[in-house]
Amino acid sequence: MIRLRGYLRLRNYLSRAEIARFLPARDLLRKLDQAVLRLSPPDVQVRALFNRWAKQGAGERMEHDHVYFTERVLDNMSLASTDRILDLGCGDGWACRLMAARLGGSCRVVGLDVSDEMMYRAAAQTGQ
Repeated sequence: MIRLRGYLRLRNYLSRAEIARFLPARDLLRKLDQAVLRLSPPDVQVRALFNRWAKQGAGERMEHDHVYFTERVLDNMSLASTDRILDLGCGDGWACRLMAARLGGSCRVVGLDVSDEMMYRAAAQTGQ
């Protein structure tokens, strides 16, 4: 089995190489990525999937599709400005920002997500 660190070093080198600009080389790298990913543990596969979704703008679409229902649910929750809230699977953090804006005060909202890319986007949008 290929060691993940060794693969990542090789992948990084190949993607920087001049040959990576050619379509057959890019296809080869994509197929190699898919093969290694199939050998990876489920959590690595899930992270890769959600990172891909983040790059495709799934977080923004999720907000657009779910904000109406989220606002209705928040209306029915008895949240106070002194509450501490944990949002698991926060995506790009849109629900966290919504709750923080509604509650204000000393409310603390923390979001966690398996996707590195979603967390980068959340941090960028909140200025953290």
